[in-house]
This record gives sequence, C-alpha cells and structure tokens, in this order.
Amino acid sequence: MRDGSEEGDLAEKALGTAEARAVYADWLLERGDPRGAVLLAADALALASGATAKDRADARLELVAALKRLAGWLDERVPEGRPWRPADVRGVTSEQLGFVSHERGLLRRLRVAPGRETPLPLSLGAALPTVEELGLPAAPPASARLGAEAVHPVRLLDLLGPEWLARVACLDVELPGALPRLGARGPEDAGWRFRGLGAALRDRSRPLQLRLADGGFEVGSLSALLAELPASAMVWLDRVRLPPDTAGDVSRRAGVVPHLRLTETPVALRVARGLAGAGAFEGLERLELKDWPVGAPALEVMLRGAARLRHLGVIRSPLGPELARLLVETDRLARLDTLDVSGCLLGAAGAARLLEAAPDALERLVLRFNQLTGRDVESFAQLRRWPRAEVRFEEVTFGPEAHQALAAVAASHGLRLEVSGCVFSLRPSPSIPAPPGSPRP
Repeated sequence: MRDGSEEGDLAEKALGTAEARAVYADWLLERGDPRGAVLLAADALALASGATAKDRADARLELVAALKRLAGWLDERVPEGRPWRPADVRGVTSEQLGFVSHERGLLRRLRVAPGRETPLPLSLGAALPTVEELGLPAAPPASARLGAEAVHPVRLLDLLGPEWLARVACLDVELPGALPRLGARGPEDAGWRFRGLGAALRDRSRPLQLRLADGGFEVGSLSALLAELPASAMVWLDRVRLPPDTAGDVSRRAGVVPHLRLTETPVALRVARGLAGAGAFEGLERLELKDWPVGAPALEVMLRGAARLRHLGVIRSPLGPELARLLVETDRLARLDTLDVSGCLLGAAGAARLLEAAPDALERLVLRFNQLTGRDVESFAQLRRWPRAEVRFEEVTFGPEAHQALAAVAASHGLRLEVSGCVFSLRPSPSIPAPPGSPRP
C-alpha cells in the first residue's frame, strides 16, 4: 500500500530541483513503480539537450521505453483504460481514458478521451496520484456515424464524480461550439455543463482553476459562474465568444471569483455593461486581458465594476496612450498594487504619464514591449517624479542604446538598475541620494 502522505510530500517538491526528483524517483523504484524510471529518463533527456545528436536520440528512446513500461503497469491497475500506448515522449494514451502527459517526468495532466460519459475510475487516481489537472473536450470528433446523443456534452459532475472533483486543481474545459452543425441540439442554458459545480466546490480547501476554451458562452452563464465558484478560484476564458445578444437580461449576482483572465476573448461594450450591472466583477482582485481587441469604453466599465481590483494586466492591446489616460482619469491607477501594460503601444507620452502618475503604493509597473526607442527612454530622466514601484523594461524594445539610456535614468532619479536576461528593472535605491528637488526620500 502506498504511503499517500509521504508520496504527496515528495511529489510536491519533485518539480523544484533535480535532487528532489531523484529522491522521488528512487522512492518509487523501491516500490516497483515504473513512474520512477519515467522521472529519471525525463531528467536524462533534459540534460542531453546540450549533448550530441546521438545522445539526444538515445535519451528520447529511453524515455519512450520507460513510458512503454509504464503503459503495461497501468494495464494491471486501471483496467478501464486498456490499452495504454506510448504516444511519444510527452506521455501515454488510453483509448478509453485519454492522454496522460508529464512535466519533467512527473505525471500531472490527463486529457479525458472524447465521448467518455461515465465517471473517471478511482483506480486511475490510485495509480497516478499526482494527476491534478484535467482537460475535458467539448465532444467527440465530428463523424457521420455520430448521432446527436453521442456528440452532446456531459455535465462536469457526472464525468468527474465527487472524488475526482475533490482532488483536481485545474479543469480545462472546451466549450461546444459546433453542435448545431453536427445535427445535435445543444443545451438551452450554455452553463448547463457547470450546473451544481459551485455547490460541490464549497467544501474544498484547495483553490481551483477553471479554464474555458474554444467556444461560445452566454453572458448570463458567465455571470452565474463568477458568482458561484469558491472565492479562491480563477476563471480563464481562452478564445471564447460572448455574444452581445445574450447580455440583455443578466440576473443580479455578486461575483466572488478573485481572478479573471481573458485571452483572445473580445468583450463588447454591451457585454461589459451586462456583467458589471450584474455585479460579476465585484469579487475581482486580479484581472488579466491578453491579446484582447477591446475599446476603452468597455474597459472603463469593467474597471468601474471591480472596486476591489489590485492587480491589472493589459497585454498586447491596441489601446496605446488611451490606456494611460483611462487609468489616470478614472483614478483606477491610484488603487492598484501591480500594473502590467506590456505591448500596448503606449509610446513615450503614454509611458511617461503612467510613470509620473503612479501612486506610491504601486509595487510593480511593467512596460515591456512598448516600442520605446533609446531617445524615448532618455527623456524619462527629465520626469518630475519617479514611482516607488519596481519598473520593468525589455531591452529589445529600445535597441543597442538601451543600457546607457536606462543607466542615465537611474542616475537622474537615484535608482538601482538590475539586469536579468534581457529584462531591465529600475528600483528605488536608498544607498543613492536622490537628486535635489526630487520628491523621493
């Protein structure tokens, strides 16, 4: 019988260092568990990255061989999953259960096989106790032989069951986006797959991340989801459509989710107003918007509806200097602890406005990838004030004069210049006296 507590401690540390992984691998091999060989082979492949082509090929073959042995071992312990087959160095495949992938040899993620409508077997959790991230497909692949019932999505609770729901740390759910084209009628409520999830999660002591991807989701269903999940959860929408015509009548329900991430998920002004009016953003402490074609009016509505927001990231947005104006004039900047506006095309004027208006409470301001020239950076030496926050730049946005320009800024404002890779950080330096007339201590 496996010592679950001891293995949990070893597995928790295994991704940290090679020494910790070696200890965990030895512990597994002493018990006849072939996952130990996968750990060792994965580390050997990582070390072979700088070796000869033959050494790299040999290391890949050894990892595939270790995964083959693991597949045979799983056949005995998870009969529902037969046959397991090593796909490549990423993991092993079961036609019944799905694809189990690893991170540096530690099996962490299971992508559930399309069409599986019965709860995941507990024998899988016993054989692979480190799996804590589940990828759930929307439906089986399109096929002329599949009827409407076959492609219909299943409710999460029906698939997972209470045991799996208690152990997972991340659910990665694909949203059905093509059921009508396949001749299947989707649920009238787009949030049907998540019905009962909030109540089932209330007794969890661990945080849960929920990622929704590649499909459509009604605005009312998203509002309900943000209001029902535990306050320790994060919701991530990746390439999700939020139809504006579903934002007309959203029930009032205060949101409790503290972290919302949107990637390639446009939010129309009508959608933003519907969610803010329903209180969906009231629990937000962190908001991340990446690759997001959004207008300033919609962003302003979202920010005004998130009074508790302390951490904001707007990454690769075309707003440009308008973003700086919005943050300053709405007084949102004054209430933030961290702000990341990387790749927002702020220009020298927009970046300077943020630097001068940044409150003393701001801890970090990230200005990377904003197409600032060396001359732009030199102009920051003339600013009337510099924030107390750590300010991060990226060398490649400036050109070869970046280091000299930032050094001049550091000397002018009494800052410490730090370089890590190609990331430049300017921090307050109490050891360097501030220039005369500077408001800095």
